[in-house]
Amino acid sequence: MEEQKIKSSGIKKTYTVKEDESLTIIAREFYGNPSLWKHIYEANIDKIKDPNDLQAGQKLIIPNLPK
Repeated sequence: MEEQKIKSSGIKKTYTVKEDESLTIIAREFYGNPSLWKHIYEANIDKIKDPNDLQAGQKLIIPNLPK
């Protein structure tokens, strides 16, 4: 996770998408569960046109999961 950074609020992280990654792969990496990909999608809906087609180099917000 080379681009993972904690923002000043400590609530969210940012992540730079790598080649051939999907939201399910990223969700598995951050949350341990690929089915939680929608949390990432909803936090980035303004940046992601198609959740099945991420672009390498895209910067995404990785929100904390609701408690």
